[in-house]
Order: sequence, then C-alpha cells, then structure tokens
Amino acid sequence: EGFRDAINYFRQSFMIYPDYKMLYRDWGMAYYMLNDLDSAEWAWGRHRELYPTSSYIPLHDNYIRTARFNRLMVIYNERFRSADLPFLDSLMHKALEYVPENSNAWTILGKIKLLKGERDSAVTDWNKAVLFDSANAEAKSLLKTY
Repeated sequence: EGFRDAINYFRQSFMIYPDYKMLYRDWGMAYYMLNDLDSAEWAWGRHRELYPTSSYIPLHDNYIRTARFNRLMVIYNERFRSADLPFLDSLMHKALEYVPENSNAWTILGKIKLLKGERDSAVTDWNKAVLFDSANAEAKSLLKTY
C-alpha cells in the first residue's frame, strides 16, 4: 500500500518537475518493490538519461538483472519435469543473459544439454560452472562422470 501511494506522489511530482533526476531513482525503487520490473526499468532508465554519472546505476542494473533471473528460475523450477528440453534450454540461456556468472545456472544448462544428447556442450557448461564457482560440487561431480 505504501509503495502504491508513493507512486501516486511521484506521478504528481512528475507533473511539477519532470526532469528532476532523483525522482526517477525513487520512483523506480517503488515500482521494483511492487515487482513491476518493466516500470522500474523505465524509471531507472530515465534516471540514467538525466544523471549518467549516478552511483545508483550499477545497483539498479543489478536489481533488474537479478530479479529477471530469479523469475526465470521460478519458471524453470515449475516446468523442469515437463521434459520440454528445447523450452528449458531456451529458458536457461535467457536466464544466463541476465546473470552470466551464475554457476548453478550453468550446471543446470549442462544437464539439459546432456539430456538432449549434447555431451560435449554439457561438459563445456559444467566447466563454466566451476570457473564461476570452484566449490560447485555438482558440476565437479558431473565433470568426473562425463
């Protein structure tokens, strides 16, 4: 409720002073807290345009990337038993576009590729998983097995 009220106040502020750079920073956070990632990305994009040297830009980018990655992982977890390997493969590639350094996602992608009969590609993905997290026991075990 509080974030929705804040968004209404930001809209009113926008009518008075549409180029106030910090308005968009806070407006984006309100949208983000309501899980409206597209609107948060719009507001933070406007903040970036008005204030390209803002120290908040990397933080905003990380929030969006992580939230979008997490959404895709929820879909993966809901659908992984579907045996729709092309869909799951596509989903994991999209997730890795957002967070390419996620070791667990590389491990999962490798398992999907193994199920698709793409052993060499799976091994490549598991090597990436270990590169991003040398303690990834599952990827290490899969590399020893395959």
